[in-house]
Amino acid sequence: MEYQPGHYHSPIPSAAEVEAFEREAPRFPGVVEGMDLRLDAHLELLDQLAPYDEDQPFTDDGNARTRYRFPNDFFPFADALTLYRLVRHPRPRRMIEVGSARKLLGW
Repeated sequence: MEYQPGHYHSPIPSAAEVEAFEREAPRFPGVVEGMDLRLDAHLELLDQLAPYDEDQPFTDDGNARTRYRFPNDFFPFADALTLYRLVRHPRPRRMIEVGSARKLLGW
């Protein structure tokens, strides 16, 4: 299912949301007192994660290897790519899922 910009499930804001943010942005400080947000490190990490997009295995219709497909109501495109990048980068030996929709949905 594809959601229009601005929809709750869409990672893309509507034009009205962007305009409202631009009007309000001066109210938000670029720094939080007493906290180093390490913005340069975040931007550097984004650059390091970008190459993983080229070999991500997901498709719109799913496949036997991943079973995941981009159009779904539970784990959207942006979330899937972000998780894929973050797992590929440090290559953890173990992952623990905390909380799951499976129990809620009876899977």
